[in-house]
Amino acid sequence: MTAPVVTDMNPVVGEPGDTLTITGKCFGKKQTSSYVEIGNNRITSSLYITWEDNKIELVLPQNIDDGLVYVCTKAGRSEPRMFANKQIIPVPVEPNLQVTIPIITKLNTKKTSTGRVITINGSNFGELREDSCVLFPTAEKDEKFQPVMIECSATNNDYQYWSATEIQVRVPDGAVSGDVVVKTEKGTSEGIALEIVSSAGFKTYTNKLTYVLSVNADVTDVISDKSALITFFVPKPVSDSRQRDFTLQKSEPESAISDFMDTVVQQLEINSPTEKKSVSESYVLSVWGVETSIKEWNVNSYSARTKTIYNKYLTPNMLIPSDDETLIEVAKSIVGAQKNPWKKAKLIYDYLVQNFTVLPELRVADADVLDMLDSNEGDAYDFAILYTALLRASGIPAVTDAGVLVDSDLTAKNHWWCEFYLEDIGWIPVDPAMGAGYVFGSFVASDSAKDDHFGKIDSRHIAFSHGLNEIKPAYSNSKKVYRPKTWALMSIWEEASVNTKEYSSFWSDVIVTGVY
Repeated sequence: MTAPVVTDMNPVVGEPGDTLTITGKCFGKKQTSSYVEIGNNRITSSLYITWEDNKIELVLPQNIDDGLVYVCTKAGRSEPRMFANKQIIPVPVEPNLQVTIPIITKLNTKKTSTGRVITINGSNFGELREDSCVLFPTAEKDEKFQPVMIECSATNNDYQYWSATEIQVRVPDGAVSGDVVVKTEKGTSEGIALEIVSSAGFKTYTNKLTYVLSVNADVTDVISDKSALITFFVPKPVSDSRQRDFTLQKSEPESAISDFMDTVVQQLEINSPTEKKSVSESYVLSVWGVETSIKEWNVNSYSARTKTIYNKYLTPNMLIPSDDETLIEVAKSIVGAQKNPWKKAKLIYDYLVQNFTVLPELRVADADVLDMLDSNEGDAYDFAILYTALLRASGIPAVTDAGVLVDSDLTAKNHWWCEFYLEDIGWIPVDPAMGAGYVFGSFVASDSAKDDHFGKIDSRHIAFSHGLNEIKPAYSNSKKVYRPKTWALMSIWEEASVNTKEYSSFWSDVIVTGVY
């Protein structure tokens, strides 16, 4: 047996709740009696996400300390790596702080496509990314006729590598040809030209609308042994190529954390059953519609890198039953021998909208989505989940978006739709329920409804989650609340301290207070 060897560890500076990835060899195929030690403390089995012979992923515990990191197996332990807890690192005072803006000296290519990784070389990028970013131009122009810039997404793993002299980053969805810049706290670099091309097609962003939105929640009738702590995870609208310029306008009371896993965290201390407390969040957000122009014969199969990056959009989870055997057989019968991802997605869409009836109202919250396969009917949620599951079962990265539809009278109604990923193009929107004739307010089903909702979406769809947001609980033994079939897909909406016996909560629907 050979002692484990660690070749890399990321991050070397982190904090509780972060995922630590250790790569190397001879770790063993299973964790069993092996373990990772950090600062003389053994990491417990429940915190390991992945244990493979050449990779370990684990969640850093709340009591993590600075210190040496070892991988320990029956064959011995690895050479150490150093880890530092970001929360307790002292911040040195720089006596003579020199302001140095980032400088780009070259790109590794002059031409590329959406989703491809480019390398940016230069100086003054900073050893750690922190709040720094890479910005790409969009087709939108500002009041000075300059391109509106879009930031790469940390949540979509666009940032592959960051150092003071080199950045590796994926071209984000929505980017067009133009000057790429690096922005740090010291300033913004001069731009350097990059051409974005795709022989398979492109997306166009249209009909921008800017919304003022609010969300409210109340807590009453708390029964507790002592003062109760109720935590609300309030969903924030998604920020991506279609939804931009997000601002948290007002938070009442002042939030405990303004940005945690795409939510605003509110913690309310309740001392009496008669005490009532409320939270209120107000957002401003610009939303674009999307249209696609696809040359289907040029759509590429997925590269191994894309499959790795988007693996979570190819696998089942608590909402997407893409591993169900009956569903897999249905997916095979629909796509047959077809290999082209665009054509497969269209075949599955046509099958749904032609053979299933969309119900005007929601079914009960615990209704099984797979019932649709027998009843040939379902609500908008069922359509979106089933379409996503059939796409994943067919090898297409896909996700269900949750949010609201906004009517002409500014009424917002909970709604669900989908996106699937195409190589070199990005995320393609689909609303299978509206394609099947779903009607809400001024949204009137037309003779062309089927064609209007595949590869297209209007700016009255506002997303609050892009797939399932698996919230990390603050405490292992707390009481947690999950809200099914609502305007965000989250594993936890509320968390109550263990001493809280019961309480009542009420969430408002999303309220649109203005649009311009």
